[in-house]
Amino acid sequence: GLSDDAEVIIGSDTNKWSTAGDGISDGAKVAQCIDPVAGTPLATGLIASLPLPGQAKDVTIAAPGTSTSQQVAYIACGSGGLSIVNVAQFQAPVLLGQINLPGDASSVAVDPTVQVVAVAANSGGLHLIDVSSNAQPRLILTISTNASAVKLLAGVAYAAVGNTLQAYDLLTGQFLQILTPGGANIAGLGAEGFFLYTMDTANILRVIDVSSGVMTARGSLSLPYGGGGLFVGANIAYVSAANDTYGGFLTVSVANPDQPVLLGNSSASPT
Repeated sequence: GLSDDAEVIIGSDTNKWSTAGDGISDGAKVAQCIDPVAGTPLATGLIASLPLPGQAKDVTIAAPGTSTSQQVAYIACGSGGLSIVNVAQFQAPVLLGQINLPGDASSVAVDPTVQVVAVAANSGGLHLIDVSSNAQPRLILTISTNASAVKLLAGVAYAAVGNTLQAYDLLTGQFLQILTPGGANIAGLGAEGFFLYTMDTANILRVIDVSSGVMTARGSLSLPYGGGGLFVGANIAYVSAANDTYGGFLTVSVANPDQPVLLGNSSASPT
């Protein structure tokens, strides 16, 4: 069968073995590329679109507050600030709210527990926004720093600023710490558990431990390509090969935070 999270994403009923009530389980339908709600073949390609102000540069999805049945996308829209979209029904996204922000909103992170969103807007600063009402997002404060990326962990906003990481209290904006992992500017920022991961323009992946509440540098790994964004999940870092002629990404095991290991090189190749 399908997990509750999968049921929420595709819009089927988490309380029913067969949403359509036709005797065929939702899981079996998905395995056969059939829509478990309508009973028709699943669409491929572009499924839905929604006009947004500005250019969508980053997105994070979370269930608002304590809800487990909703999915809301928080989107950094460049000069268009922050857009908030209900994506519970992926075939029909709905714009819930929007707020204009100074600067170029290029990165977004959300803490659904306290209902605060952080937006890195480069020269426009690091914006902290109250999203207790997604229809009426409210700017709490702007921290004057040139933040290009942001992640939230345990009530702290970690912002990439040039070649440094800066830590701020998420609720008050109080400055907590600055760390300089290396000499090159940080191009990508990832997070999992109580670890931050940076990729810089010198193609070096670095691991930062924040489990004690203080940023502490752990292992690092020089890669053949990189210089762009990254995502970390299940102890694997997926690193954008931004400076590779053919693009693609690299995979790195970060299971041992002191010794990251390259697993796979860029997945793209000339055709």
